[in-house]
Amino acid sequence: MNSKKKSFTTRKWGFGSNIVNFIKIAFYCDHHRLALNLQDKNNTIGDGFSLFSVVNLPPFINLISGDVVLPIENYKTLIKYILFDNSAPLKKLKYAVWYCVGYKREIFLTKFNSDKSVNSFFTNNYRQFLGKDFLKYWQYTDKTLSVFREYDHNFGLESFIPDISIQIRGGDKLLELSEMGFQNSFIEEYLEAAVVAIDKCQSPTPNLYIMTDTYSYYTFLRDRLSMLYPALKIKSLASENQEGYSQDKFDMLDKQIKIDAYYLFLYELEKLRLASTCIGSYTSNIYYLASLIKYNGHSVFMHVGKNLEEVYL
Repeated sequence: MNSKKKSFTTRKWGFGSNIVNFIKIAFYCDHHRLALNLQDKNNTIGDGFSLFSVVNLPPFINLISGDVVLPIENYKTLIKYILFDNSAPLKKLKYAVWYCVGYKREIFLTKFNSDKSVNSFFTNNYRQFLGKDFLKYWQYTDKTLSVFREYDHNFGLESFIPDISIQIRGGDKLLELSEMGFQNSFIEEYLEAAVVAIDKCQSPTPNLYIMTDTYSYYTFLRDRLSMLYPALKIKSLASENQEGYSQDKFDMLDKQIKIDAYYLFLYELEKLRLASTCIGSYTSNIYYLASLIKYNGHSVFMHVGKNLEEVYL
C-alpha cells in the first residue's frame, strides 16, 4: 500500500449522491494502492450516525471521527481554493493557516470531493468494472441484512424478487435539473421503457418493483401497465402522501426518522439492484448508484433521457 492517502468527507447531500462520490474515490484509491481517510460528520442525518455504519469497509479505508485532524496531502488544493473559491477572505486565511502548520480539518476536506484525477480515472475505467469491483466497496453488515429481512417480512415481500425495477425521482430534483439546463424525462418515457422490458421478460408472470418519491408516478405506471399486462405483479412502497422528495424538508426531521428513512432507502435500493432489468434516469443519483453496484454484471440498466457520460462525465 502506498504511503500517500486520499481523503473524503460526506456533505449534506442526499444519500445517493454521498455514496456515489464515496465509491468513485474508493475505486481510485483501490487501484492506485492508496489509503482512504473517510470522514462522515457532515451527512444529512447528523452527528453520531455514519452512513457507512451499514457496510463492511475494505481494509484500505479508514473511517475516522469528525474531530480528527488529518495531515496535509499537497498544496495545490490550497492554492486553487484561495484563487478560485467564493469563500470569504477570512475563511480562506483560516484554512491557509491550517495548511501552513501542516494540518486541515474535516470542513476543508469537502474540497477533495471534486478531485479531477479521481473523476478522470473513473471516466476512463468505470465501464469495465461495473458489477464487479464496485461491489466490494458496499458490502452490507449482518445487522443491515437483518433489517432488510425484517422489512421483507413487514411488507410481505419475502418471496418477491423483481424481474424489472423502475426508479423515478421527482420533487426538488426536477427544479435542480431545470436550473442545470437538463430536460426532465416525462413519465410516459418510463412507461415506454417498461413495456419494452416486460415484452422481453421470459417470465409469464413478471414481477415489477417501482421506487419513487411521487405517488402519482406510481399510480400512473401501475394503472396503465396493469391494463396492458394483467399477469404483471407490481409492488411499491410509495404512499399516498408522497408527492416529491425535498432535501430541505428532510433535513428538518428528527434524527431517528432520518435514520429509519436511510435504512428504507437502502432496502429499496436492494430491490432495484436485484432486478434483471432496471429502468431509470442517470439524472438521479439513486439509479446511478444502483448501476454501479449491481449484483449481476449481466443485468440490463435501461436509461431514459441522457446517458451517463452526457449527465456526469
